Amino acid sequence: MSAPQLNLFLQGIRITRLLLLLIPLKTFSQTPVDAKIMDNGPVHWLVPGNYPLEITLTNNDVDFEGIYSIDASWQIDGGTIHACTVDEFMFGTYIPSGFIAYCDIITHTDELEFTEPGIYNLKVWTSLPNGYADEYASDDTLYTTVRVVDSLPEKYELLYFGTHQNCFPCGGIGEENLGTIHDTYGDAVNVVRIHAEASGTGEDIFATDESNTLNDLYVWNYTGHPAFLHDLYRFPVVDYSFIAYTIGNVEGVEFRKDFKYPIEVSVKKLEMDTITRTYSGEVHAKFYADYDGALSMNAIITEDSLYAYQMGYPDIYLWHMNIMRDMTAGVMGDNTIIPLHAIGGLTYVYPFSGILDEEFNYKLIYVTGIVQIYDADDSLHAEILNSGRTKLTDFNTEDIDTSVQVINNSLNTINIFPNPANDVITISGNIIYDAAAEIIITDLSGKILMQQQLNALSKDENIRLNIQDIASGIYFLQIQSGEYQTVSKIEIVR
Repeated sequence: MSAPQLNLFLQGIRITRLLLLLIPLKTFSQTPVDAKIMDNGPVHWLVPGNYPLEITLTNNDVDFEGIYSIDASWQIDGGTIHACTVDEFMFGTYIPSGFIAYCDIITHTDELEFTEPGIYNLKVWTSLPNGYADEYASDDTLYTTVRVVDSLPEKYELLYFGTHQNCFPCGGIGEENLGTIHDTYGDAVNVVRIHAEASGTGEDIFATDESNTLNDLYVWNYTGHPAFLHDLYRFPVVDYSFIAYTIGNVEGVEFRKDFKYPIEVSVKKLEMDTITRTYSGEVHAKFYADYDGALSMNAIITEDSLYAYQMGYPDIYLWHMNIMRDMTAGVMGDNTIIPLHAIGGLTYVYPFSGILDEEFNYKLIYVTGIVQIYDADDSLHAEILNSGRTKLTDFNTEDIDTSVQVINNSLNTINIFPNPANDVITISGNIIYDAAAEIIITDLSGKILMQQQLNALSKDENIRLNIQDIASGIYFLQIQSGEYQTVSKIEIVR
C-alpha cells in the first residue's frame, strides 16, 4: 500500500495545544484544550509497513512565564518516546489596553513502523519543556488502538439499497438488532457480516481468524432506492449506528458514520490573484444515485486565523477560529449545468469566480463546495458540504504578494454553441485531452445516444458535432479523458 493511501488512515490524528496569556485586571473565561484526536476511523486497521504520523500544534502566544516552546510526543506500547520540540511560534506583545497574540500552526510529520501483525496501543501527548507545570492543563494525553493484520479484505464498494422502513428485519432504524440481519437474510441475499459488538457484547466487529486476516465484507443487494457507496477500507472505530436521512422523496439510513453522501462535493482547479484579490475555480458534484429535485450549488470560503475583536479589546486575537462566508450566489434547476434530474455516477461541474473583500485581515484562505437540496415547497431540506478544504493562498491586507499565485493550472472549461441547437453544435474553450478522450450524449435517464472518440485535442481547436439524428429535448453532453470529466446540459430544438 502506498504512502498516500496509508496517510488516509492517519490523517485524522491532530494534536492541539491552547495556552492563555493573562492580562492584568481582566479574566478570560475559556476552557483550554491541550490535545485532541479527530479520528476519521481508519487508523485502526493496517498491514505491516511504515505509516506517516502528522502532529499539528496550534499556538496562541506561548510566551507566558518564559515558556517559548511546546513538546509533542508519541509512543507505541510503552517503547521508545519520540518527541518533537516546537519553538517556531510568533510571540505576542503586551499593550496597556490588551495584547496582541498571533496564532501559528506548526505541523510535525513523523513515521510509525509496524513489522508484525498484532494489536498496538498508540499514545500521543503534548507537554511543556523542562518539566514546567502547565497551569491550564486539560486532557493532553491521547490513546488509540491500531490493529495490524496480514492482509486487508479485497476493496469493495458497498452499494446499499433500501429505505429505513423496509430494509431492516428489525424494523425502524434497527440500531439495537444489527446482529440479526445476517441470520435473517443470510440465505436470501449477501449482507455485511455483523459481529458481536453491534449487539453490545463488546467483542471485535471485524473478527479475525488465526491468520490475522479480516473477515470478508459483502454487498447487501436488498431492493429499493440506491443510497450510498463506501470504501470498505475506512472502518468505523467505536460507534456502529444507523442515521436516518431523507433526500427529496427518498428515505434511507446511513449505514456507517463515514459513508459518502449521495452527493460528493469538491472544489478543483482553483486560481488566485493576490494583487486583485480575485479567484476562480470549479465546484464538482458527483452523484452516486439518480436524483430528482431542485438543487443549488455554492462555493464557500473559509477565513482562517482572523484578526478579531474580542471582549472590548481592540486588535486582540485570542484563538484560532473559522468564519464561513458565501462566495457565490446559488444556482438552480434549468438555468445551470446542475440538472433537475441528476444521473448517478456522473460529475457535474459549476465554475465560480469572485473578488475577496478587505473586511478581514486574512492569513489563510480555504474553499469548500456545498450542495443545497430543496423540497417542492422551496424549503431547504439538506446541505451537503465536503469535509476537505482546498487552500487558495496565504496573504493579508498589509503584505499582499506582488505575484500571481496559480494553485492549479490544469483548468479545463468548455463552451457549447448554439444552445439550444438544431443540427450541429460547436464545442470550444480551454480544452486539453489525450487520444483516449470521448464525447458522450445521454438522455435524462442516462441512455447513451451518441458516443464518439476524440483525437488529441489542443485548447485552440473547436469540435463540431452533428446531432441531426437526435430528437428534440434536453440532454447531457459529457467529455471524459482519464480522471477528468465535465458534463453540460444541451437542448435540441427542431
